[in-house]
Amino acid sequence: MSIKLMTWVWDQSPYKDDALLIHLALADWSNDEGICWPTQQRIAAKARCSVEHVRRVTKRMQQDGYLAIIDSSRGPGSSHKYQLKNPTNGGVSPERPTSKGSNTPHPSPNNRQEPPLESSRSVRIRCPYCHKQITWGKAHDCPAMNQRIK
Repeated sequence: MSIKLMTWVWDQSPYKDDALLIHLALADWSNDEGICWPTQQRIAAKARCSVEHVRRVTKRMQQDGYLAIIDSSRGPGSSHKYQLKNPTNGGVSPERPTSKGSNTPHPSPNNRQEPPLESSRSVRIRCPYCHKQITWGKAHDCPAMNQRIK
């Protein structure tokens, strides 16, 4: 499941009603590159519509440039390999719109801190939880963890 694609579909999809549910279902099964391979029966069950409606909507999504079939099914019981697209920027994997005009995602915090190579006891580091300056190897009362940690 790609949260990025799900958010993009909620914010930017031009579809309504059952077509929006099918678009969301595909985004729910997709990875971050927009690739998924659910059967039409599973899409219909998730979107609570008929398989024939799924076929019509996916065909319309292909014509509109929001979906591509990158590998066709091999018969009954198998599935197409789909790729969700964003025709407005000409690329694969729709980007989430940003309100401040920045295209870079907010970086996740780096909570991992490697121990220093030197064995000196006076090496100062930041606690990965409360971000206070501490001496490496000494315990401290961490307010973020509400306990004494090393």
